[in-house]
Amino acid sequence: MDVNLIHNLFFIIQFKLLYNIKASVSLYFIFYTVSSFSYKYL
Repeated sequence: MDVNLIHNLFFIIQFKLLYNIKASVSLYFIFYTVSSFSYKYL
């Protein structure tokens, strides 16, 4: 295996994991905001 290819794959996997973490955190934040608003106004 080429070392450069392994490094590129590792970088892509790391970037996807970071992107998934950011997406799940923002989805959780949106869900928390909506649930708190509905809890206040219902």
